[in-house]
Amino acid sequence: ISIFDQVLLEAQADSKATLMARAPALLARYLREDWRVRALGLLERYVDLEEALRAMPPPAPGDPTQLRLSLEAREALRRRYFRPEEIEGLFGDQIRQDRFMVEKLEALANTALTPEQRTAALARSEQAWLSPEQREVRRDAMAHADVMRQTEALEARGASPQERFAERSEAYGPEVARSLAALDQENRDWNARLDRYAGASEADRAQLRETLFNDTERLRLSGALAMRAASTQRPANK
Repeated sequence: ISIFDQVLLEAQADSKATLMARAPALLARYLREDWRVRALGLLERYVDLEEALRAMPPPAPGDPTQLRLSLEAREALRRRYFRPEEIEGLFGDQIRQDRFMVEKLEALANTALTPEQRTAALARSEQAWLSPEQREVRRDAMAHADVMRQTEALEARGASPQERFAERSEAYGPEVARSLAALDQENRDWNARLDRYAGASEADRAQLRETLFNDTERLRLSGALAMRAASTQRPANK
């Protein structure tokens, strides 16, 4: 699928006929010779499938029932163009991710479940549909999100460095707490330098740009100032 998507991008074709005329040379960049004939047939059916999928209406956002119906319609379309073993080889990982996502949304939307039942349902879905590698990536992503939420809460209440270290150590262990403390210090240092630069006159900024920031930081400077300006212009929540 990655190769097919790359070929579609590189072909820059305005019609299926033009794409299929250019496809053999493009596939030759990525596939050995004895695979190319079959790949060309798969690519043609993949293009037909993508065209059919684009004609489908998208599901209503946040509606797990509509999402499930939409995924079932997608699977029916795949069966129209591909054999079962081709579907598994080409789309198996995507299908399992989609099924996990719809079961997750259904569990989150089910108000009859207790928090413990919801957690158990999510764990069952994760075990049923995600590979060990996918589960590890998901755990890492969730841990990162948890750290960000905790940091925002600590910032909001003005927690001291000692309080931050204690709470992070309890949640993630002392090694992670030390790494996050170092990151806090880097952020404080960056913001202090940014404050100094933003408060300087135009005449002084050229020199401060060179003395306060390294080459990489200078690339971030205009974006950081723009983000600051945007945040100060946001209306307060009512």
